Amino acid sequence: MPRSRVNRHVSFALRAGVALVFVVAAVMKIRDPAAFAEQTGNYHFFPELSNVIAVVLPSIEVLCALALLLGPWRWRNAAALTLACMLLLFTVAIAQAWAHGLNLECGCFGSGSTRVGPWPILRNLGLLSALLTGLWLDPGRRRKPELS
Repeated sequence: MPRSRVNRHVSFALRAGVALVFVVAAVMKIRDPAAFAEQTGNYHFFPELSNVIAVVLPSIEVLCALALLLGPWRWRNAAALTLACMLLLFTVAIAQAWAHGLNLECGCFGSGSTRVGPWPILRNLGLLSALLTGLWLDPGRRRKPELS
């Protein structure tokens, strides 16, 4: 099998895996927005915005996941950048809470999420690696842009 074909399949598999994780996470948050709002407020990062975050964030996760999986390359690129920034922000928040000894659920998958600590940090870094590798191998990255 030619290398470009392998890259295309690996890229799609990585992007699909990341997209699936974000869709599942969003659905779990949508099922109980009040609990998710409480979880986001527990981080003490802009607690006054926790209700807005609980409503808006899952929608952004679903839209980015769909764009990452089904969109043209520019949409995949924008979705990957957005998801990468979100993963970095989530990881910093989890690390900060863990460093301060806060014993709370990460909120990554709504109610019943794992506690802040090394596991959610490693999971986020793994997702970030898969996301960036999938984008790097994406054959759309190598196409010359069309002039509009």
